[in-house]
Amino acid sequence: VQAVRIGKSSVDLQVRGYVMPDARLCWEGCFTSIFSNADTMKSIPVPEDYRLAIERDIALVEATNLG
Repeated sequence: VQAVRIGKSSVDLQVRGYVMPDARLCWEGCFTSIFSNADTMKSIPVPEDYRLAIERDIALVEATNLG
């Protein structure tokens, strides 16, 4: 699972499955997770500590993919 984009109240995640022993890509999918208030079921901004961690992970993946 890898975060690929973060919005105001959501994060897009990419999921991949591999076949061993040669690590051949078998399937992949994307989904969007929305941060919401459980009582009101309305979206809320991504909490700042989550945002910082997710942005750091996205930047690391992007930097790795440039090489």
